[in-house]
Amino acid sequence: TDEYTDNSRHAIIDVVLGCGRNVYAVATVELVCKGPNNGVEHSELGSAVVKVLTQMGVDPGDVYAFSSDRASVPRKAYDDILKPVCPKAVWVSCLSHGLNNVAKSIIADLDSNLVRIFELGPAMLHAKRYSGRRRRWFAFLHRKKVGRSVPPKYITTRWSIWRTVASWWIDYMDHMHEFLKLEVQRYKADAVPTNLQQLLDLLAVEQSAKKATMVFA
Repeated sequence: TDEYTDNSRHAIIDVVLGCGRNVYAVATVELVCKGPNNGVEHSELGSAVVKVLTQMGVDPGDVYAFSSDRASVPRKAYDDILKPVCPKAVWVSCLSHGLNNVAKSIIADLDSNLVRIFELGPAMLHAKRYSGRRRRWFAFLHRKKVGRSVPPKYITTRWSIWRTVASWWIDYMDHMHEFLKLEVQRYKADAVPTNLQQLLDLLAVEQSAKKATMVFA
C-alpha cells in the first residue's frame, strides 16, 4: 500500500496485489484526512485494505506479506488491523521508500544554499502570480534556443523528485541566473522583491563556486 494527500486534504490509498512475478494495481481508495498532522487514521487505512481484499475475493490465509513505507500509520495499521485478519502475513519495509530516504538524506547534507534555490525557483515563475515574468522567461529561452521549461517543485516527500529537480538546475541554472539579472532591472533599487533578490544572490554564489572549481580542477 501507499498513501499520499491531495490538494483537498483527502488521503489517496493505492492498494497493489502481487502473486509471484505478477503485480496488479487493484484499487485506489479516497479517505478524508482527519488524523494527527492532517493524516489518515491507522484504523481507516487498515480497514480500507481489508475491504479491498474482501472485494477481490482474496482469502486472508493466502496473504503472506504487506509492504509499505516506514511511516507509523501503515505500520500500526498492520499491527492492529491487518495482522489479526491475515495471521500468516509479515510486514516488509518498501525498498523503494528506503532508497528514496537515503537520497533525501544526501540532499539534506548538501549546501543549504542549493536546497534554498530548489525551493525558491518554482515560486519565481508561478503561473498565476507571476504570469508576466513567466512569459518573459519563455521568451528568454526562445532567444537562447533552449526548450521551454520551468523549475520543478521541490517536494521532499515525493519519490525521486530530488533527482528531477537537480537535473533541471544542472541544465538551466546559468540561464536562470542571467534571466534574473535582467528581471531585477525592471524594479527600482529599493523595490526588488525579496525572494527575487534572494534567489539571484544565491545563484551568484553558486556561479562563483562553479567558476572556482573550474579554475582549480
